Order: sequence, then structure tokens, then C-alpha cells
Amino acid sequence: MKAISLAPFNHSFPDDDTVFNLRPLNGIEDLERNNLLYGHEGKTNEAFLFVVKKCLTGWSKYLDANDKEIVFNPDKPDENMKVLHADVICDLYKRIIAASEVSDQQKKT
Repeated sequence: MKAISLAPFNHSFPDDDTVFNLRPLNGIEDLERNNLLYGHEGKTNEAFLFVVKKCLTGWSKYLDANDKEIVFNPDKPDENMKVLHADVICDLYKRIIAASEVSDQQKKT
């Protein structure tokens, strides 16, 4: 079995200049995510926020309603999350989870 790649990656949306800097979950973070999703209370929203807060490492060209660039603050993940639309959080979550998965081929080797 090979270890998961923790290499950072970028994601952008079609027809948008914003670039989100992301990284995959490590094994411990993935266990915490699973506990939030599948624990006795099933906290899906908290799992999404947990993942994106942990793995969003920056952005560029992210603009507010007045076309002013919003500065990413690595020391204030809650403040960063407040300026993201729910659909952006969901899409970033999906990208992070996809990058964090170990393929069947990786499990065999």
C-alpha cells in the first residue's frame, strides 16, 4: 500500500479568475471527518466546514461584491469561511475529498 499524496493543488471554477489553494486531508483529519459524518449525530454541515477550514490554504483573485480583492488570512479560518458561498464550500469539499482518496490500485501496491 502506498501513502496518500499530501501534495497541494489548485482549483478554479469555469469563467472565474479566482484560484483556490487546497491540500488533501491527512489520515487523522479523514478519521475526524468520518466521525462527524457517520457518528451518532451525523453532522454533515460540520464535516464540510471542518474539511474546507483544514484544507483551504489560500486563494487569489477572490472578489467581494464591489470587485475588491478579499485577502485570505491563514490565522483566521472562520473569517475566511464567512466570505465563501455555500456552493463554493460544497465544491471545494468535493475536490478535497477526491484528492484525499486512496485508489484501489494504490491500496494493492
